Amino acid sequence: MEALWPDRSGDVDVDRGQVEPGEDVRALSEAELDRRIRVGWDVWCGLLDDLLNTGGMLPSRELAGRVVAFFEDAYWRAEDARVEALRRQMAANGLRRCRMSSRSRGIR
Repeated sequence: MEALWPDRSGDVDVDRGQVEPGEDVRALSEAELDRRIRVGWDVWCGLLDDLLNTGGMLPSRELAGRVVAFFEDAYWRAEDARVEALRRQMAANGLRRCRMSSRSRGIR
């Protein structure tokens, strides 16, 4: 699926937990995954505080732009790191993904 907005990955600060386009999160260390999850969480909490401080008024264009940029890029990168960390944890605990059979979905 193709995004309906321009790719802004070139505008991203690598020190804020962002990855290069196409980088595979499976190759990252656990410490780096954890760092990227925390950075995404910290950025979102800062945005949420700023949104709550508007006192019920519409946010400024700048704040709205920051929120949109977050959900275009930083949120998904943090979410990819979170999913990979969960996959590793499940593998370490000996759990596997279960594929549902057609019978379990009610299909005969």
